[in-house]
Amino acid sequence: MKQIGMYDLAILKSWLPPMAELIELPKANYAPAVLSADLDGDNTVELVVVYRYQGELYVMILKKHYNTWYPIANMKGNGYSITDLLAAPIMNRKMNSLIIGWQIDGICSELDILQWTSNGFQHILPRGIHFSRLEIEDMPGVHGRDGIGEIALWVHDREKGFRIDVYRWSCGGLDFAKDAYPYYLKKVKDDYEPILKSMIAHFPDNGFRFLETVLHWDGNPFVPSKQSPAVADEELHRGNLLGTGRYNIDLSNVQKMYSETVKDVQLEKAFAKMYGLQKGVDKIRYYYNRIDLDGDGAPEVFVYLVGPLVCGTGGCSAAIFKTVGEDYQLISEFTLVRNPIIISDHKTNGFHDIIMYVSGGGIKPFYAKMKYTNKSYPLNPSIQPRVKSGTKVNGIAIIADDILTNQGVQF
Repeated sequence: MKQIGMYDLAILKSWLPPMAELIELPKANYAPAVLSADLDGDNTVELVVVYRYQGELYVMILKKHYNTWYPIANMKGNGYSITDLLAAPIMNRKMNSLIIGWQIDGICSELDILQWTSNGFQHILPRGIHFSRLEIEDMPGVHGRDGIGEIALWVHDREKGFRIDVYRWSCGGLDFAKDAYPYYLKKVKDDYEPILKSMIAHFPDNGFRFLETVLHWDGNPFVPSKQSPAVADEELHRGNLLGTGRYNIDLSNVQKMYSETVKDVQLEKAFAKMYGLQKGVDKIRYYYNRIDLDGDGAPEVFVYLVGPLVCGTGGCSAAIFKTVGEDYQLISEFTLVRNPIIISDHKTNGFHDIIMYVSGGGIKPFYAKMKYTNKSYPLNPSIQPRVKSGTKVNGIAIIADDILTNQGVQF
């Protein structure tokens, strides 16, 4: 990431709509919210500007072709200002992501990460991940630094001070960077001890109970929470599967279907090729059901994968295959999936709608409706429409197993 000069700033201003206002960054002495960084991995920098136009916030990204700059993205933001604007490798060490903190109130911002893809820049996080302070650094873990940035989010709690979580990108979402906690906690102690003497910071458990005896200020320890948010939400989801649940969604007419127990070698070959898995090396277990999604009389196969390579705090990976002769043909793939998966009686474009439970990664849990469009289902349930409060769902909940007690089929 490079400093913006007057020439580049003039170029950015020339592309703004008439009467648009440049946003200023309070953390940078109210300098304009602009930066220069390589965001698409081609070793040439792009220019970024955040501005306000007709009461709305926008982020614009410019690219240079020969001697001409032109916009390759102009995306609407959130909130009324920004607190953070930086570039860092979050998903790929060879490509920077654009990280923005959209300010939504006096002490809270919403995290947004824009990533270059084959379809242009995309938001890779769901809405609703809030923080009070953000730090990004390639933090050393078990095997040292890997060239990819971890994200430390400080969340203000009016009663308890701050909760601090450290995340890294894993399997399509943010997951707790458990091996980076010792490094970051020491940094917090060294850098912020004068501030933290007056607060209690809360960390997720995840095996770090030793923190209670490692870090103390005047008798106030870092106190890890009793269980990670992902575990708590998972248990809640299973408990409210049938009947009217916490989110006022009536699931009393949803029948449960448990996963099959017979190993399917061809299915294993299909998802192993898809995810680059090696049998005997990668520790994966899977759950699957056969169910006719398009009403043609030939059931599709929905497979749900569980393991460190395919799961994150927001859920695990899944896929739908269609049988073609003795092989399997991919129809759709999913990230951030939690079981059970509800196959609704309602159809869109001839395929049953799918309802998935979304939680983890700092967002408020909800049920998402996945509709079949453009020859597939959506990839990420966390950015799909929510099932409306008061909805009565009819259908079948597949892979309705308790995966904490049922180990599924070993890959």
